[in-house]
Amino acid sequence: MVEINDKVLVIDTGPDFRQQMLRAKVKRLDAILFTHEHKDHIAGLDDIRSFNWLYKKPMDIFAEQRVIKALQLEYSYVFAEDKYPGIPEMNIHEIDEKPFWVEGIEIIPIRAIHYKLPVLGFRIGDFAYITDANYIPETEFEKLKGKYAGTDEVFI
Repeated sequence: MVEINDKVLVIDTGPDFRQQMLRAKVKRLDAILFTHEHKDHIAGLDDIRSFNWLYKKPMDIFAEQRVIKALQLEYSYVFAEDKYPGIPEMNIHEIDEKPFWVEGIEIIPIRAIHYKLPVLGFRIGDFAYITDANYIPETEFEKLKGKYAGTDEVFI
């Protein structure tokens, strides 16, 4: 969970997402960023329903096309034409390796490799989150350098 300027972002929704949100007493969630489609990173997505109900709006979800397809398969009832009452509501935003903005916050995707699977990490200000990576291309290390923050320091 990342909190910036009264905005709350979560990276991935693992199987214990609900317990994590309850334990941290999270009352607000503005968006979810997905690193990749493995079950241990998407299994808790159904539990965004309480945030849908609380804020009366869909959750903004940011993911690569491949991950979106996996979400559509895993959560087919969410994307079905005939919606069942009370299902999780989402606004899906397709991302790639280009920087994007969420609620006024710049997000810089960082490509990494998880065995042979391409995954994304994210740099948000001086914070970077990369998970399940065994290789990061040299060009992607540039995104970890402070040139995005006006310095040459590496924030890892």
